[in-house]
Amino acid sequence: MDLPDPLRTPEFEAKWNEWIAFRRACKWAKYKTNRTLLMLARFPVEAAIKAIDISMDRQWQGIFPEKIANE
Repeated sequence: MDLPDPLRTPEFEAKWNEWIAFRRACKWAKYKTNRTLLMLARFPVEAAIKAIDISMDRQWQGIFPEKIANE
């Protein structure tokens, strides 16, 4: 996994691995990880982690930081 520079933190890497494991456990279709990582890199790392957490909590198949920006 090649994380974009803004996301190269131990916290984000751990959360990203959790996200990938979550998707595998749900047996959802293969995921476009590069596109998602580039999109998440536009946000502060804390917001990217929060977006992943909320996506897992709500059982979303994707990550939508723009939908949760005000939460």
